[in-house]
Amino acid sequence: MEKKKSAKIGAGWIKESANGLKYISVKYNNGSYGAIFRKTDKKAENMPDYDILMDEDAAEALGLLSDYKPNSIVSKEEINKVNIDDIPF
Repeated sequence: MEKKKSAKIGAGWIKESANGLKYISVKYNNGSYGAIFRKTDKKAENMPDYDILMDEDAAEALGLLSDYKPNSIVSKEEINKVNIDDIPF
């Protein structure tokens, strides 16, 4: 099997919200933005370590919402920890 090449699709900056929550602010090459947050409510070893967020309209345009269930990825407690002014979208 031929090894596939990787493509750089954007860049990220480590930031800290006003309430001390560290995250990565991402700008993709297509001009859309996202944020990557470490999960604080991980209940099992096989659960993901990070949540990746993006504006719903941009995610839908990229076809990323095919199995999306609102509020199933990030808990309300997680959302309340985030200072909206720190997210670029």
